[in-house]
Amino acid sequence: MACSDLAVLTFVASLRDRTARGEPVAWRLDAVGDLDPDLLCHLVPPAGPCTPGLLARWHKAHRFGLLYYRRGPGFVVVYDCRAISAADEMLLDEPEEVQLFERLRQPAPLGRSDPAAQRLRAAKLLLEIGGMAVALPYRESRIALPLDLFSMGSSIPARISAPPATGPSRTVDRAKRGRSGGSGLQQA
Repeated sequence: MACSDLAVLTFVASLRDRTARGEPVAWRLDAVGDLDPDLLCHLVPPAGPCTPGLLARWHKAHRFGLLYYRRGPGFVVVYDCRAISAADEMLLDEPEEVQLFERLRQPAPLGRSDPAAQRLRAAKLLLEIGGMAVALPYRESRIALPLDLFSMGSSIPARISAPPATGPSRTVDRAKRGRSGGSGLQQA
C-alpha cells in the first residue's frame, strides 16, 4: 500500500518528534515506501520488512543525538553527526533560513530556486518528495549521553570514609529509643 507524498512527509515529521521524546515507535518501511537510511538514521529504525541488509544498516547507524537542533534568539544551530554530513555544526542565522527551517517543521511546499532552501538541501537537512519537504533535525529535548560513559571504569573509590569527628558527636542508640520512647540521641 503506497502512501501519498504528504502522508509520508507527515509520518516522517511525527517519527522525528517521537524520536526526540524517546518514545518507542514500531513502524514498517513497506507502509511508507523506500526511505534512505543514510539520510534518516537519526530516526527510530523500522521494524521491517526491508531489502536485505537495509534494516541491519539502519540499526547499526542509528543512535540518539545524531541530528538535532537548538534554537536561540534569531538563530538555529544544527548538530549533524550522520556519516553523510559535511559538517558537525551548521549555523542558520539568516532570517530567511530560520523562517524556512521553522516552516518546514511540518511538511510544506519548497521552491527549487530559494537560496535558503538550497543551503538546507545541500546540507541534507530536508526530506523532499514531490515538491514538498520536511526538516529532518529534531529539537533537543533531553541530553544525549554517550553509551560508553556507562561502560567506563569508575575512578571513585569503592568506600568513602567520613573524616574523624573533632568534637562531641550525636548518635542514635536504637536500644534506648525503643525502650524509653525518647529520641534516643546521646551526647558522646
